[in-house]
Order: sequence, then C-alpha cells, then structure tokens
Amino acid sequence: MKRFASVHILAALFLLLGMGVQSYVSYSRARFRLQEKMELEMQIAEEKLRFELYDALEAWAELEDGVKKQLSKPRTITHKTEEILNRYPTFYACYVAFPPYYFPQEKWYEPTTYRTQDTIISGILGDDAHDYFEREWYKGAAQSKDDAG
Repeated sequence: MKRFASVHILAALFLLLGMGVQSYVSYSRARFRLQEKMELEMQIAEEKLRFELYDALEAWAELEDGVKKQLSKPRTITHKTEEILNRYPTFYACYVAFPPYYFPQEKWYEPTTYRTQDTIISGILGDDAHDYFEREWYKGAAQSKDDAG
C-alpha cells in the first residue's frame, strides 16, 4: 500500500511539474506576443507622429505664404488660419501674432482660429487683458528671430 501511495504522490508531483512548465511556456508565449504587439503599436504611433509633424511643417509654410500675400488686407489673414484648421483636423488652433504696431492702426494684432468639439471659431486677439507681447512664447519667438539675424 505504501508503494501505491508513493506512486500516486510521485504521479501528482509530475503532473504538477508538467502543469507548471506548461503554464510557464504559455506565459512566455503570451508575453512575447504582447511585446511584439506593443512594438508594432509604437511603430504605428511613431509613423502617425511623423505625419503630424510633416503636416505641421506644411501648414506653417502654407500659413507663412498666405500671410505674406495678405499683408495689405490684414483682416483677411483670419481666413487663412481657418483654412489651415479645416485642412488639418488634428490641429487645435492656428494663429499669427504680429509685433506691436506692425499695422499702424493696431497695437495688438493676433488673428486666431481654434477648434471646439464641433465648431471652428475665429477672431482677433490682443488687448490690455491679452498682451501677448509679454508672453513667454512671443518673447522666445522674437528672440529667436533676433538671434537668427
């Protein structure tokens, strides 16, 4: 009887060992598949980001060209910012901030277009409450232009 019990215990141990090995192999395979999937998702995200950056560069060049063509009619520059947002649905906002009195009648002139959930809203920003000349983004851009020559 002792021998029969030992055989059962030994068989149970081999069964548990086999189940443990099988679990480890299954875990390893699942982990490998998950890692492959994560790497693929990262590659896709990288490509999407690359295309977004290309779009941003293209939009910036298009905006710059459009603004230069519209300098004699500053109120129409907002139409260009609207075109950019309509063409690039992943962009949240588009604006152009001119230096103080770039247009003699306007101390502040910042044509702006931004997106809400289902609407594109345009306007002209800049007043005592929104003195963008004092904002870090404006100062940094102005300094970069000065440094570039």
